[in-house]
Amino acid sequence: IKVYPDVVMVSDAGKQIRFSIEKVRPQGRIAGGVRGMKLESKQKVVAMVLTSKDPDSYILVASQKGFGKLSKMEHFKVQRHGSKGLITMKVTTKNGKVADAQSVKMDKDAGTSDSVYLLTEKAQVQEIPLDEISIYGRSTQGSTLMKLQSGDKILSVNDYLINDWASFSDWMDNNQDDIINVTVERNQTNYDISINRDDDGTIGVYPAFNIQTINQELGLLESVVQGFDYGYWTLYEYVSGFKFLATKEGAQQLGGFGTIGNIFPATWDWRGFWLSTALISIILAFMNVLPIPALDGGHVMFLIYEMVTGKKLSDRFMEVATMIGFFLLIALVLYANGNDLFRFLNG
Repeated sequence: IKVYPDVVMVSDAGKQIRFSIEKVRPQGRIAGGVRGMKLESKQKVVAMVLTSKDPDSYILVASQKGFGKLSKMEHFKVQRHGSKGLITMKVTTKNGKVADAQSVKMDKDAGTSDSVYLLTEKAQVQEIPLDEISIYGRSTQGSTLMKLQSGDKILSVNDYLINDWASFSDWMDNNQDDIINVTVERNQTNYDISINRDDDGTIGVYPAFNIQTINQELGLLESVVQGFDYGYWTLYEYVSGFKFLATKEGAQQLGGFGTIGNIFPATWDWRGFWLSTALISIILAFMNVLPIPALDGGHVMFLIYEMVTGKKLSDRFMEVATMIGFFLLIALVLYANGNDLFRFLNG
């Protein structure tokens, strides 16, 4: 028994139809043929592939703006030829019309797969292993095929010339486009890549610095010395900046519990956690010795006064001073957390 493969036709509108070759009657060489797929006005067929019974067989669909996806061949339902077909890729302004479709083979369990070569309108060619392309269901949009690689040099963003990191950062801060077209230089060849911005507005790049780092192991005594040195200079920088609280700009930078939470790293990191904890401890220790009633620094101030004058302050005075210090601290806490709330509401 001879088994014939099926045919899959794909249109630029993201539609596909799969039908059996056996259902197509043979015709002469100059005959007009039969309708394989019904198209809407201005639509056209961009690819026709033969199916395979191999379970590792996939169809790769690529769009004009560099999006693509893999779908298992078994997800393509057999239909009657001549119908409109089903959606194989959701076509939007974001990903563009379908440019091509190919039948490929990939065995993920064995770690073997084909590679595909993408050719742009500017004759740029890039090889992409299939195992780097995401697998989606039949009716999905897909993801970017050509991606940034380590060592790429950004030349322009949406046709805006990039000279250095400052010009790149300035463009990113002043443009809110969700998708940007980036021209990069890679191995002395320029590539145009369409990139989706992350939720925080970035695209996952950073400036390249030729900095070499070393890992130095310290003994117990050396660790104590280094820790003391780090703590001293941290406290010095904090105290040096304390005078700016008297300015309008400095007062606006005060923060409460939200700011303290943001000091800690976004992802768990032991070193970052303890460094942040040490910083908060140093700040609290310094605040506690300030000459404010209700704090240890305030009590020390009163004790020094009694030692110098030889006179004991009245209980009534100590009570009033402590209450004043307490309300000052409460006002400071409310103001700092109010700043956090204001910043949160204003983005």
